Amino acid sequence: MAESAHQRVLDWLSADGRDPADCSQAEFQQFAWHTVPYRGDGPSADVAEACAQLLDLSGRPRAAAAMRRHNPEVLAAWERSDSAGFRAFVKANDATGITPPDTRLLTWAGVFGSVEAEVLDGAERLLEAAVEDGRLVPGGRRWRHAQRDLLQRWLSAPVAAHGGAVPVDAVRAERRERWLESGTEIRGDILRRALGVIEPPPERPEPLQALLDVAVHTIPLTEAHRVPPAVIRQIAARLDWTTPGGTVRSERHVPAFVTLRQLATDAGMLVRRGRELRLGPAGRAAQSSPEVLAEMAARAWFGVEEFATEVSEIAASVLLEGPAAASRIADVARSAVLPAWRRIDGLPPDPEELHDAVHAWLRKGLVLGWVELSSDEDADDDTGIDRGTPGISYRLTTAGRRAAIAGLIGCAHAPRSRP
Repeated sequence: MAESAHQRVLDWLSADGRDPADCSQAEFQQFAWHTVPYRGDGPSADVAEACAQLLDLSGRPRAAAAMRRHNPEVLAAWERSDSAGFRAFVKANDATGITPPDTRLLTWAGVFGSVEAEVLDGAERLLEAAVEDGRLVPGGRRWRHAQRDLLQRWLSAPVAAHGGAVPVDAVRAERRERWLESGTEIRGDILRRALGVIEPPPERPEPLQALLDVAVHTIPLTEAHRVPPAVIRQIAARLDWTTPGGTVRSERHVPAFVTLRQLATDAGMLVRRGRELRLGPAGRAAQSSPEVLAEMAARAWFGVEEFATEVSEIAASVLLEGPAAASRIADVARSAVLPAWRRIDGLPPDPEELHDAVHAWLRKGLVLGWVELSSDEDADDDTGIDRGTPGISYRLTTAGRRAAIAGLIGCAHAPRSRP
């Protein structure tokens, strides 16, 4: 059995014309811990051991030892169920230290192109080499920090194996092209024009900064999980917001605050734990860094749901060309976005869904100070929002133009979750 398992691994390698020394630890682990159990005849201890032996023979004793250490738990999990096996495979892969983590520069995609696949392979080999020569010790003190730091430096410097390209730039360029080519031709043309606009980096939005500053000390919530009026009054005073009737009895009396809280929650900056609202990891990073806050806010402006994000991209592109009414934005989005979209029932999204997405983007922009009415007399107060009144147009503020470009670039470089 051992000989046939060894031959099975060699046959797998020869199918691609490769030598064992050319195969990364990640590829051996993928074959033994996922491909064979899931797509073959079930988990095979002999195949897993053969992979470890080939790592040993190719001068990688630590990689071989890592496989042998995790082989029993992974193969036993596959015996229980496919889902348990897959979870064990992911956990063991991560524990060996060779799975590239997400970094500030790059979040790995669930679906990626050939360039990103090559960069991921290079990143796995980088981490494998670091573990093998002792620079990275999985499970050691602050090893996750060291792993991320090592990867981030590699991602941001030219790499000979990738033709001298900077890996993160190569991935972003590929994602950007796929982003521009997805959907309708009209959408692609509109977005290409928008990305031709050059603006400085965005500035932090003061409303979000004010909310995060208060949340540093944790915000106690009411039984209905609402923020107490005293906290809202504190934020409104800092931002010079006017409120209907000049009083604040609940969040519902300050629509701008409701929008602000929802945006921060969707972006992961705020998290609720029981009857407390506190900063999440993203919120802590944003609260202490104006640059990080500006970048996160610009991306959050475009939403988290895919249809709403595509509508938001068109809305930003339209306003970058000049003031426009909500109805005009919706008309452009209808021709640029709707033809490529189908709901689960096979029908295109309802026109009302499109209008809601446009107004949601405008509403967030107004609250953040990135969108304004084209004439002051059209606004009832600082917290109001037009719902499509004929004749009223919107425009980007100077800060809004910067944020719109930053948000579009963020969308272009974001990881893809579907082909």
